[in-house]
Amino acid sequence: TDYCFDLLKAKGPVIVEGSLIGNHIFLSALASLRLPEQVLVSSDATGTVSGAVQLAGMKIPDELEMVAPLDSSLKDYRRVWREALPA
Repeated sequence: TDYCFDLLKAKGPVIVEGSLIGNHIFLSALASLRLPEQVLVSSDATGTVSGAVQLAGMKIPDELEMVAPLDSSLKDYRRVWREALPA
């Protein structure tokens, strides 16, 4: 996910909705990799409300919860994983 965001040149906060909101390890790992950007979780299980709000260019909803990154760094893992990708 982090790699895909980089390919898209994504900037700013990441809002996670839908089925991934229950995967705390994924969320914390993503937060670790996306620092200093924020990873936020929405209580919207369908994943449509916050996305629609952002597409409309409006303010991010206040009910979003910030995800804490993992205690350990994933920088070495990220580097090794990306070096293994085909050019």
